[in-house]
Amino acid sequence: MALTSEKELDMLERSSYIIGMNQLSKEKRSRVVAALVEGNSIRATCRMTGVAKGTVLKLLVDLGWACD
Repeated sequence: MALTSEKELDMLERSSYIIGMNQLSKEKRSRVVAALVEGNSIRATCRMTGVAKGTVLKLLVDLGWACD
């Protein structure tokens, strides 16, 4: 049981960090998605849009959850 409460605490701490983080504008997100849909690689999308690789990967995860 203690492990679960520690995990929940970690998620609460993480959520407080996420609120304060910068977010991509809708226009920037749509450019990233459009580039990926056109068949560009993740690295090429990063170069074309100026968005970090980790941010593109997180956006892909969010898109996957939204499509499910």
